[in-house]
Amino acid sequence: MKIAIILPRHMFFGPQYATAIDLCVKEFVSNSRFKTDTKIFGAEIDTPFEGLAFQPIHKHGEGISFNQLVRELKLYDPDVIVVQQHVPTARKLKSHFQNKAFVLHKHNNPAQNISFIKSIRETMDFGFIDETIFVSEYSRNILLQRKPTLSEKTHVVHNGIDVSQRQPFLSKTQKILFAGRAVPEKGALEAIQAVANIVNQNRDWKASFVLSTLGMSESYLAAIQQAFSNINPEQASLKFDLSHGQVMQEFDASSVSIVPSIFNEPFGRTALESLASGAALVTSMRGGIREIAGDIGIAITPTSIQSITDALQKLISQKDEITRLGMVGRQRACSLFDIKKKAAQIDEIYVKAMNKKHLTLAA
Repeated sequence: MKIAIILPRHMFFGPQYATAIDLCVKEFVSNSRFKTDTKIFGAEIDTPFEGLAFQPIHKHGEGISFNQLVRELKLYDPDVIVVQQHVPTARKLKSHFQNKAFVLHKHNNPAQNISFIKSIRETMDFGFIDETIFVSEYSRNILLQRKPTLSEKTHVVHNGIDVSQRQPFLSKTQKILFAGRAVPEKGALEAIQAVANIVNQNRDWKASFVLSTLGMSESYLAAIQQAFSNINPEQASLKFDLSHGQVMQEFDASSVSIVPSIFNEPFGRTALESLASGAALVTSMRGGIREIAGDIGIAITPTSIQSITDALQKLISQKDEITRLGMVGRQRACSLFDIKKKAAQIDEIYVKAMNKKHLTLAA
């Protein structure tokens, strides 16, 4: 079975600037039993991830050349076309590949409170897609609340993680980490302001802020830099656009990780990275994060700097609790989010989509 995976725009399928979707695709394909029969199609990049078949597509405006994408897909002739995230791309491709199975992998939440016209469009879009994968029950339920008839062709496969090569407990320090995009909905500014209160009052603790500039505004950057200037420079670091490997080193060295997302996360990859690294997780529990953290995340109100400060202060005063939460968190990541198990789930959905299409064509 040949599989084509189509990346959406603004992706960077390489080690330096990879987004959460890029990493998700890389890890699923790397652990798929169809790895050697899978090709990934995305915007051209100087240094793509190694070991995977990647077809660069010329950039066109803010996206990629659709005409080139169609040509390359016809040459590759896949059995299953997997469109990551972008429904309009799937819709346009369907008109060129009527006899192919289509899978949509949704990484964000469906829109809520949509109009009647958009509801009709949504029904049509999900009607031609053979199978749809959501990254959390939270995201899937938004759709099913208004389209319950789609339950049989929609699935939840949480993002997975490979913890086999990581030994975080060998390098833990008294450090609090925030890693994520420098945008308001991720709560980066509130995190820095709260952590400033902690490290300025607890000189034996340090902090690290690892930010992605994707989607960041100049005004928000200025606010972040202003907040960071209030921290003793010997106790904190502010870093931008690290490679994924460097970010993992930051996680593995940190005892506490904060994920204060203000919006309802579709999934919340940094929360999973926190658990896998053996860091105690302080989080807003919003959206899909609750499915990751379960009952071992320490809940905070992300818009309240005092709430974040109080939770962190209480936690760092209990070193045994930090150790316990780190250990049970890593166990949870290993048992529930193992990448090999998740990749196997994805593979079965691809097979189901192909078999369904073959039956339809034979009818």
